[in-house]
Amino acid sequence: MLREVDVWLRPGVQLLDVAGPLDVFSSATRYCKAVDPASSAARGYRTRLCATKPGLVPTAAGVQLCADTPTAALLRRRSSHATLLIPGDLDELDQPSDPELLRCIARWPGRVASVCTGAWQLARSGRLDGKRATTHWLAAPRLAADFPTVEVEQDALWVRDGDIWTSAGV
Repeated sequence: MLREVDVWLRPGVQLLDVAGPLDVFSSATRYCKAVDPASSAARGYRTRLCATKPGLVPTAAGVQLCADTPTAALLRRRSSHATLLIPGDLDELDQPSDPELLRCIARWPGRVASVCTGAWQLARSGRLDGKRATTHWLAAPRLAADFPTVEVEQDALWVRDGDIWTSAGV
C-alpha cells in the first residue's frame, strides 16, 4: 500500500527535522521496490512538503525548501493511511501558530507525528491532551509546564500514544 506523508513547513524550520524523515521514507520506498519489484508501484511512501501557502520556505540553516501543498488543501484530506509530520523550529515556542495548521492537526484522520519542538503544534491543537509525548530534552520541562494535560516523557527518544508519534529531535 502506498502511504502518504505530508511534512508541514514554517519559516525557520530545522532542516534536519525535515530532511531526515524524508530520507527515511525515501529509503523505505526504495527498499520496498528492491524486495518486491512486481508490486512496488503500490508500496512505500509518497511525501509532500506543505506550508501556509505554496512556495519557498527558508529553514534555520538558510536553505529554502519548496512547499507544493497549501495548509488549506490538507484540511480536505480524508485518508486514514496518511501521516502529517510536524518538524521542529527552535523559535516556535514563542511564535503564534498558524490557525489553519492547528485545525488540520485537530481534524487529521490518520497518524500525526512531530520531530523535536514540533510537539508544540500538536499540543496547541489539543491532540496531545491526555497523551504521552516527548520533545527535545532541553525543551521538555517547558512543554510540561506550558501544557499540563500532556504527560511529557523527558528522557524518551520517541513516544507513540495511539495515532500520535513524537520524537526528541537533534
